[in-house]
Amino acid sequence: MTFSKVRCSAILAGLLCLTMFTACGGSETSSNYYAEDPAPYAEDPAPTAVSSSEAEAPADDAPATEKAVRPAPDTPVSQTKDDGTSDIHVTIESVEISLNDLKAQNYTVPVYVTLEENSGISYSEWGASFDERCSVVTNPDDEEVRFDTVCSINTEKHFFWTAWSAASIREKPGKLLSLLVTLPEDAAPGDVYAITYAPVSQANMLHSWANSETDWVKSGYVSWTDGGITVTE
Repeated sequence: MTFSKVRCSAILAGLLCLTMFTACGGSETSSNYYAEDPAPYAEDPAPTAVSSSEAEAPADDAPATEKAVRPAPDTPVSQTKDDGTSDIHVTIESVEISLNDLKAQNYTVPVYVTLEENSGISYSEWGASFDERCSVVTNPDDEEVRFDTVCSINTEKHFFWTAWSAASIREKPGKLLSLLVTLPEDAAPGDVYAITYAPVSQANMLHSWANSETDWVKSGYVSWTDGGITVTE
């Protein structure tokens, strides 16, 4: 990994700390790297930070950490065009696994998050919540992942938030993230462990799917499909 990639990974990791939480306690940060991408990062991918005047005014006796939290935005909904397509569509994989196979895999199940429709992004931020009975890590060695996504996982909130940036527009679809989800050992046939797309971070930041000319969250159609794991007989 080149110096510029390392530098920008650090920038994105720091950004995730700001967009997920007022502090980074209880979180883990990791990334997926696709080795053949010649220039996966822009020099300054971070969106403009909210000013103190834009933040919701806290009570005089509010803790200092609360003063930096943005007011909660309206939660976006998944939107498609009349023909059922979108400018951006994200799919969290739905996996069915038998109890015997689950035990053979030490209760850990791979789950992909895929960008199915891509109108040409050079920057993204998005997140997901997962069942509180599960633990989640990313798989940075998965060569099928086509985006170098930095992911910060809040183990206490059962939530993760991501960021990705490229120096040039990426128009092709592809796998955004490879997750390794560990289920509890008392998992039984019929149990469902949901992974749900999150358009708003823990710090009340909206998701982003954009390039230098277009922000599809503001002026387009962004949709998603939730997923998770179902245990079968």
